[in-house]
This record gives sequence, structure tokens and C-alpha cells, in this order.
Amino acid sequence: MARCLRGFATVLVAFGQVACLVTIDESRIPEDPPPIVPSSCDAFPGPTVDVRSHGAACDGVTDDSAAVQAAIDALKEGAILDVPCVAALGTQLTVDDKIGVAIRGTGGGFTALGGLDQMLHMSGCSDCAVCGLKLDGNAVAGGIRLDACTGTTVEGNIVTRPGPNSGITSELGVGEQFLGNTVQDGTGSFDDAARGIFIRTDGHAVVTENTIRNMTADAFVLYVSGLTATGNLVEGTIGSGMNVHPSPGPNGPWQMEDNTIRSADGGGVLFQLDEGEGPVTMSGLVFSGNTVEDNGAAGVVFQASVGLSDATFSDNRLRNNHDPGNQDVLGQLAIRGGTNITVENNEILGDYQGEKRSDRGIVLDAVSPISAVEIAGNLIDDHTASGVELVSSTGTIEGVTISGNTFERNGFAGVMIQDGNVVDVSLTRNCFFMNGATLVDLRSRGALPAPAEGSGCPR
Repeated sequence: MARCLRGFATVLVAFGQVACLVTIDESRIPEDPPPIVPSSCDAFPGPTVDVRSHGAACDGVTDDSAAVQAAIDALKEGAILDVPCVAALGTQLTVDDKIGVAIRGTGGGFTALGGLDQMLHMSGCSDCAVCGLKLDGNAVAGGIRLDACTGTTVEGNIVTRPGPNSGITSELGVGEQFLGNTVQDGTGSFDDAARGIFIRTDGHAVVTENTIRNMTADAFVLYVSGLTATGNLVEGTIGSGMNVHPSPGPNGPWQMEDNTIRSADGGGVLFQLDEGEGPVTMSGLVFSGNTVEDNGAAGVVFQASVGLSDATFSDNRLRNNHDPGNQDVLGQLAIRGGTNITVENNEILGDYQGEKRSDRGIVLDAVSPISAVEIAGNLIDDHTASGVELVSSTGTIEGVTISGNTFERNGFAGVMIQDGNVVDVSLTRNCFFMNGATLVDLRSRGALPAPAEGSGCPR
């Protein structure tokens, strides 16, 4: 009987005929390539201009500043300047008062030859975009700076070795977006060090899916009246991971979700004002799904002059945020004032037995009044001092419900209440397991009875 070639199945059909059927090993079929996601620059209608058409040598050595500047100056509304090669810059590039133009890296970008302020400076532009550039500051130059631009998007750029200035800077912009950029390997000492992304605006800022690594100052510095910060990654910075300065007066919304802040020596996420400013109340903060871990000084901290109204902290993982000297400093979540605050379903994990010791989990430290707080459904584990601490520094704390939490292995106490300006506190259905004490209530009046060890825990 005739046989089929290897890789085909032999099937005998009527009248002695042979049919050969293909057999497919699905495990050997290559996966579909990931889809090409168009950048903001791809939406511009054109024409498209190659930077080399204006005489850029693009050898990474020759100073191409004049040629690239000529190409930028010639851009009309809708045009795209493509940069497929590495152009060396001895002079800062300027994009002034352009409307609807794009600068797009198609495998290329710019490298700094000398001490530039920024490699690319855009001023007064509207509805522009900078996408996909590879920028090497060579420890002497910042990357991209926007001044007083409107509706401009900075997307998918990679800034390496920025010098004393930030990798990406925006001053007084309106409606700008910073999407999917990477800033890494900052240089300089702390006083003149490189920050990752610096934004100062009277409005709302959008920073999404950016990556900041190995910076010598803060990763993000954000002077804003509202913020959408989602999916960002910070790893390794001498300063803080996110340093947020909320604007006074009406503000919000504040959406901070699915960010990872890790190994920032100056603390994870800090909400603060400059000296002499304040106070300010942040309205409608949603802080959810974030991982804040292994940061020095603190995890998520609100300075004394920053209060909260209608804030939710949910489904976060705060772990091993500590002081390098193992001193009692701020806690993994420290709130100094506000009302209508919910802290629920978070993992707040210390490292009592390890080297990176976290002293306290959740701290309500009433520098200004704190009221209507619900702490529910959290796992609070392994702190050297307390899992939850309520202390009235200069304000009062009133109306705190602590329910359905699990307190494990907190060295001093699961819950600690420090003084008499804390009133109307309830503890219900919490699980206390292997804490130094379940509750330490130092109030002379109205002290709560300490729950029994193991009470509220699953049997």
C-alpha cells in the first residue's frame, strides 16, 4: 500500500485509494507577534520628514544640532519629523510655538556632546507630540522639557544618564500626558542630581506606565491640582518614589492605581507642601492596587499640612517600608488629618525578624482633626511596634471603626491608642495572633477592654 510522506497521516479510503492528511503539532506553531501599538505621533497626518534630509550626519559624533534644528523649524502643522538614527547635539534643540507637529524616534534619537540644559526644549506648543526617542544625556544634559505647552503628549521615550536636570520636565502646561516613558541611570550628587519626571502645573497631570530606575534624586516630582498616575514603576532612587505637592484651593480628582514603588531611599509616596505653604485638603483620593515596598523612611505619608476628604486606600501591598536606622519614624501608611477615610483590604507587612524593620503599620497622627475613619479587612503583620496606632499630636481623632482585620506578630501591640483626644473608637471582629498585646489603650477615660488573644480568628 502506498504511504504518505513524513508529517502526513495515511488514511485508507474506498477502492484502495490513499488519502494523505496533514497532521499539525500545535506546540510548534509560532505565536502571533505582539500587535504594533500606534503611538500618539502616528496619528499626525504628515508629511513625514527624515532628519537626514536636512543634512544630519547621524554618526553619533558630528554635531548635528544645526541640521536637526533646521528640520524642526521647517515643520508645518500636521508634520512628523522622523529620527531613525542617533544625532549628536552640542546645542539644545528648540521647538517654539508650533501647533500640531510631532517628533518621532524610529529607532534613533539624540546624544549630548556638551553641557546642555535639555536636549529638546518645547515652548508654547499646542497639540504636539514627542514619541519613541532614545536620548542619552551623557551625564551632562536633561532630556525633554516642555514650557507652557497645551495638549502635548510625551510618549514612549527612553532617557538614559540625564545630568543635573530631570529626564522629562514640564512647567505650567495644560492637558499634557506622559505615557510609557523610561528614565534611567541619573547622575550627580543629591543637591544637583537628576530627577526622573518633574511636572509643575495648575491643572491635572496624567502619568501612565512610565518606568523610572536608578535615579540620584526623586523619581517623580508632581506639583499638581489633580493627578492620574496609573501603572508606573519606580525601582531604585536616592530620593522618594513619588513626591506629590497638591495645589491649594479646589483640587482633584486624584487617581493613583496599580503603581509599583520599590527601593526609594527617601520614601515611597510622599504628599507634602513646600515650606510656608498650606494647609491643603485633597478631595476624592483613590489609592488602589499599588505596591509600595522596601522603601526607606516611610511607605505612604501625608505631611502635617496635607489633609484628606473622601479618600479610599484599598487592595494595596505596603511592605518593608522602614527607616535605614531602624528608628520609629512615620509608619507604612501615615495620615495626619482628614475626614471620611476608608482603609480596606490592604496587605501591610513589616519585617520584624529581618534587617529592614518597619515600626508601625497604619498611623493616624492627628496634627489636624481626623474623623470618620474605617479600617477594615486588612492584614497587618510583623511590625516592631504596633499594627495600628492612633495618636493626637495637636488635633483630635473621632469616630474610628477597626473591624475585620488580622493583626499578626506586631511586637508591641496590634492596636495602640496613645492619648485622651481620641474618642469614639470601636474594635469588632478582628483577629489578634501572636502580638505583644492585642490592645494598648493609654487613655485615662473610656479605655477599651483588650480583646483576648486569638479572638476573632478562624477556627
